[in-house]
Amino acid sequence: MNLSLIRARQAQRGSTFLGIILGVVVGLAAALGVAIYVAKVPVPFVNKNTSRTSGQDAAEAQKNRDWDPNAPLRSRNGAKPSTPNSGVATGTVAPAPDPAPIPAPAEVTRAAPRTPAVPAPACAAVRG
Repeated sequence: MNLSLIRARQAQRGSTFLGIILGVVVGLAAALGVAIYVAKVPVPFVNKNTSRTSGQDAAEAQKNRDWDPNAPLRSRNGAKPSTPNSGVATGTVAPAPDPAPIPAPAEVTRAAPRTPAVPAPACAAVRG
């Protein structure tokens, strides 16, 4: 056998197992680094000094009560009255008509049960 072929086979022994072990070690080290980084980074959107007075709460409630979310959409001059030829209907809206009355259901009479023209055959005597 060729000597270089034997050395090639010996050089590759254990490399799969060694690769798995090294991959696990490197992965755990990366996970540990990410965990330490996340633990030390400050949490955004958290205000730790939340000491508000009731006056501040009342002022904010008043501001929110008068707040109009559509204010930026309006023009500064206010709403202009529409002209009759502008294609927009003007005037008052007629009230809705009264709903039509629902008629009472008709009473259905049932026919009397008919008796059969031919009597049913008598059953055999019950033995007891």
